[in-house]
Amino acid sequence: MAMKLFICVLFFTVCQNGHGGYVNGTFGPQAVKGHKLEYMAAIWRHGDRAPNGPFKGDLYPESYWENGYGQLTNLGIQQQQFLGKWIRKRYIEAFKFLPNKYDANAIKIRTTSINRTRESALYNFKGLYGKKITYDTLKIVSPLKNETDIIGAPFVNCHFSFLLGSKGLKTREVAKFLKKNEKLVARLKNVTKVEVPVLLYLISLTDPFVNEKEKNLSLAKEYEAIYSQIYAFYIQSFRFVYGLDIEFQGRLDWRKALVTMHSGGLFNVLINDIEHKALCSSKSQRMLNKNCGNRAANDLKYRAFSMHDINVLAVLNNLNFKFLDYNKNDNAPVGSALFIELWNDPVSRQRYVKAIYRKKPDEIYDLSEEIADCKSIGKGLGCSAEGFITRSQKYLISDARQYCAQKY
Repeated sequence: MAMKLFICVLFFTVCQNGHGGYVNGTFGPQAVKGHKLEYMAAIWRHGDRAPNGPFKGDLYPESYWENGYGQLTNLGIQQQQFLGKWIRKRYIEAFKFLPNKYDANAIKIRTTSINRTRESALYNFKGLYGKKITYDTLKIVSPLKNETDIIGAPFVNCHFSFLLGSKGLKTREVAKFLKKNEKLVARLKNVTKVEVPVLLYLISLTDPFVNEKEKNLSLAKEYEAIYSQIYAFYIQSFRFVYGLDIEFQGRLDWRKALVTMHSGGLFNVLINDIEHKALCSSKSQRMLNKNCGNRAANDLKYRAFSMHDINVLAVLNNLNFKFLDYNKNDNAPVGSALFIELWNDPVSRQRYVKAIYRKKPDEIYDLSEEIADCKSIGKGLGCSAEGFITRSQKYLISDARQYCAQKY
């Protein structure tokens, strides 16, 4: 009884909210003997970064940050190297799944246009495959800033996304929230010089303050005095971004629409990969099925998305957990990572999907049996591949041009 109480105190969020997915140790869920890993994807948040810019009364000018505004800090570089080493330990040394040496045919990497996501990918793969890894080695796909990036940054260069974001500010719940915090918003706009044309930019009003406080830095007294308000505004802004707390209105299911906007392009890639692997995993299947002739898809083992907090949270909210960040209302930590694994049980001939959240190096969760709209095929396994594909259909964006051309 005492030990149980101790565990619940230590991991109070898990116990309080009923999330039983916590995995002891730092390795993550073990493989079932005889089951075969056929595909994996990772979506991680870049490592620790400096604020994107200054604000009035900021105690830490750009010269304070070793690599400049918006860039990875040295800690952020170390976080990604450590994550890469963890991936090596799990998927090369233990599971014998990934190749021992980097193979561009087996591994595909995508970032956003923001430099810290590219650098995070570089240092992650240095941790995975050694210090000699370079950008030339990796062949990273990084969209240009003026391109539509429905996978990593669907909220820019996309007309429909802009409409959703701007209309979202006028929903009853958001409008009421902004009215209640009118003085705080005016003050933050004045000191940060941030404009808020869409929902997402509400986060930018508070981001530099939270960024510095999370590094245990002191703010100027005027901001320390209102930091609890700033942080509450920050978290609620994130919740609105994914439609949490916004009821159906204006002929729109805001929760579904916003989760689709932020995760639909990425999930479309995941589902296409999983469908192909399930259909074309064996040589005999590839010989008999004309749809299995795509050599690039056949060779693919690992797809890595080096991105932002909004992307990690988008996947978690797509999987439809009760809280913003799986088991609590908070942002996804820097360096946090989600892993989607496709497994095959050769005896039952069933495929299943495992979802693993490495929130921190010593805080790992197996989400596989907690996806509400996808039934597990057995205790300790996960959602059936067919079920995962089916439950994801409602969120997919398969055609970026068509999606962005929609009218509200």
